[in-house]
Amino acid sequence: MNYNSDRTRARILDAALAEFREHGYERAGLRRIAAAARVTTGAVYNHFGSKEGLFDALVGESTAELVDAWTAGDGPSGPGAAPAAPADPGRRTGATRTAHCAARTGRVLALVYARPEIFEVLLCRARGTDYEHLPERLARIEAEAYRRLPGITDS
Repeated sequence: MNYNSDRTRARILDAALAEFREHGYERAGLRRIAAAARVTTGAVYNHFGSKEGLFDALVGESTAELVDAWTAGDGPSGPGAAPAAPADPGRRTGATRTAHCAARTGRVLALVYARPEIFEVLLCRARGTDYEHLPERLARIEAEAYRRLPGITDS
């Protein structure tokens, strides 16, 4: 993409974020988004293909990062990263489990607090999209992780 195309895309994404925050996905209008971005609806379709494509461009990467952080048993690698958790969670000590949970929680919160508007749209305004059941998906992931921990029961 060229400079003007990148700027147009960024304006459309900014306008879409405001529209989705105010109206939610189902009631958001591409015409209002285009008007707020000072482009034609054709430009919106040219850049994103559809309302679904626009929503995905807005939240897709953040969703993947959230799920990665949520499911992190390994944690990120690289300088400053927390040490990897043992491959067998049953072999973790209580202190290791606590440190792992705290590190994971810290990564999730840092991600959400870095982009609160995106996560508001993703978690609260996504009705009618493929993302609408993400909170339930995260809850299932969490429940499964706890089931694998020794000494944890559903009682």
